[in-house]
Amino acid sequence: MPMNPPLVTFTNFGRVNATTREAARQTHNATAGDPQGVAGAQALGDFSHLVFVPAAGWNGELMFIDQWVSAEGLQQFFADPQVQAGATTLFSAYEPVVWQSAEEFNAYHLNAPLGAKERYVSVLRGTATSIEEARTAMNAIWQPRMLAAHRNGLQSHEMFVRLAAPGSAEAREVMGIDVWTDLEGMSTVYGEPTFMPAFEAVLTGITTWVLQRPEGDWIEW
Repeated sequence: MPMNPPLVTFTNFGRVNATTREAARQTHNATAGDPQGVAGAQALGDFSHLVFVPAAGWNGELMFIDQWVSAEGLQQFFADPQVQAGATTLFSAYEPVVWQSAEEFNAYHLNAPLGAKERYVSVLRGTATSIEEARTAMNAIWQPRMLAAHRNGLQSHEMFVRLAAPGSAEAREVMGIDVWTDLEGMSTVYGEPTFMPAFEAVLTGITTWVLQRPEGDWIEW
C-alpha cells in the first residue's frame, strides 16, 4: 500500500505594519485570508495555516505555522507577485522558512486530559554543531522527562530540520515545536537547571518563542 509523502512545515515569523491586533487581523484576513489566495494555496498543497501571537501579550509580532504537501507547491505559491505584495502589506519584516521532520529525533503526540482546553506553543530554533550530535543530545534530554513533562501539560513534541542545500549552515538549523496546556507547567520543565544548558551544548544562536492562538476571527484552515 503506497504511503503518503511527509508534509513540509512552513514558518513565517514577522512584525506587522499594523499598530493594533485588530488591525493586524483585518489585514491578515484581507491578504493571507483572501478567498482567491486561499484557494490557490490549497490547490498547490497548503494543508493547513495557523496563526500565533506571543503568549505574553500583543507586541506586533505574528508567527504562521503551515503544513504543505510539498516544498515545490509552496515555492510556486510564494513566487507569485501578488502573494509577495500581500506579505509586504501585512509585515514590515518577516522570515519565511521551510522545514522537514527531523528523522530519528524523538517525537511525542499525547492525548490531553479532559478539560485541558488551553494550548500554548513553544518554539525553539538554533544551528546545530552537527545534526547527529543534536539528535543524540535532544533525545537524551527528553527521554527521561516525558512522563513528568506530560504531567505538567506537554501534549506534543516534534523536531524539524531546515530544508536547505546539503552541507550549508542552514541545513544544520533545527526547530522544536512543543504544545502545552499549562504555562506554569511548561516553565517548570524548561526551568530545570540542566535542561537549557543541554541544548546550548549542541546549538548556537538559540531563539525561543512562547505563543498562543490570537483572539478574534482569523482566517485559518
